[in-house]
Amino acid sequence: QRVLPELRIDLAIEDFSGLGEGHRDAAVGKALEQDHREPFDLERGPLLRVRLLKLGKGDHLFLRNCHHIISDRKSTR
Repeated sequence: QRVLPELRIDLAIEDFSGLGEGHRDAAVGKALEQDHREPFDLERGPLLRVRLLKLGKGDHLFLRNCHHIISDRKSTR
């Protein structure tokens, strides 16, 4: 285990606001599935990913995905 003194995480921002509702829902579903399937690199990290999906004016979806070793109950004890 290595604890870094500082960690910077890029916030990926994707704009789906120009899509029609059906296409937007499909694009959001694809983004969720893609993020879910993306493996974490346990050697290099980071073990946390964040994305902001813009769905419309004032309507956003914030995605946070972290590896279970940094968030499950046993690892935090």
